[in-house]
Amino acid sequence: MHTLIIDYIYGKISSQEDLGTDEKAMIRYSLEVLINTFLKLFMVFIAFLLIGKSLEFFYILLCVIGLRSFSGGLHFESFTGCVAFTLIYFIGTLILSHLLPTTDLLIYMTCFIAFIITLLFAPVISPKRPKYPNKKIRRFKMASLIFIIIYLGAYMVIGEHAFFEVTVWGLIIHIIQLFIGKGVNYHVEKKTIHNLQ
Repeated sequence: MHTLIIDYIYGKISSQEDLGTDEKAMIRYSLEVLINTFLKLFMVFIAFLLIGKSLEFFYILLCVIGLRSFSGGLHFESFTGCVAFTLIYFIGTLILSHLLPTTDLLIYMTCFIAFIITLLFAPVISPKRPKYPNKKIRRFKMASLIFIIIYLGAYMVIGEHAFFEVTVWGLIIHIIQLFIGKGVNYHVEKKTIHNLQ
């Protein structure tokens, strides 16, 4: 169903504009990201609504928008895989926040590790995405680092709050998936180079 929507919109845009191959690829990819993201988040929101955790959904969503939007991470070939991963990310964050305590040390250490991992590896971009110029990549990295600094600063000012008790676990899952995503991309690139030789 979602592919029909993407195909329809893409067809309308590409038929009305004189676009090059790279521009068409960028538009197609952007449409896929936009529509797929909206649909998967809507599905996850419905799941959280059913279990009475809609506020927690928005806490996690804010963290995801601030981090994953700029630093990227693990990507999946299929829409189903993407939805499943997003659901695991959100539900995993929620479960961990209920099972494990949040301490000052945990938040400080998480932010420190997140900053280092982001500095070294972000952004982790999907191999399907058209190449970004280096200047844009640097901007994405900087935006991710600024978000982590703001997050830590907000915690230092506000202190204990349900937002931090939930989202610190989202931050931890984000670090792990960023690290895995970098490894997967490296393997894909290595395999591609090997196939071209």
